[in-house]
Amino acid sequence: MEEFNKVLLLTSVCCMACDGEIVKEEVSTLRKLSDEQQLFGKEDLNSVLPIIMDSLTKYGYEFVKSYLELLEKATFSDTQALQILDVATKTIYADNKVEYDEIKFFKSIRRYLKLSDEQILSQVEGVEDYWLNADAQDNNMSAFEVNFSNVDYSSLKLE
Repeated sequence: MEEFNKVLLLTSVCCMACDGEIVKEEVSTLRKLSDEQQLFGKEDLNSVLPIIMDSLTKYGYEFVKSYLELLEKATFSDTQALQILDVATKTIYADNKVEYDEIKFFKSIRRYLKLSDEQILSQVEGVEDYWLNADAQDNNMSAFEVNFSNVDYSSLKLE
């Protein structure tokens, strides 16, 4: 799988998992992004997704943390960064219920992407102004730990 396609897939999976529950609508959105838009490349999602889910349930918080570290180290074009946020937003809205944990995770992703608020608001459908405002405690990895280390990733299953 091409590296950027992998980032997009991990974005969707981590956004699904960040609230401690993966619902069928989120999985359906993930499959739609794969089938209709080929966002994750030509790789068969049915073969890749179980491997990713196994790692997520086995390593939990460390898996999600390593995803954010990948974002921190990578260099993305504006188009790629906007695509990452678009996938995140589509995944967050998949079940028509936006949880605060999902917004906090969106903020965590956004922190590593070099985009202005104006770019995001004008080019990523569904992003609200308050999604872009950094919480005072959200400017370091320890804040991320406080927010997401208590999620029980081991019990997550694809519906």
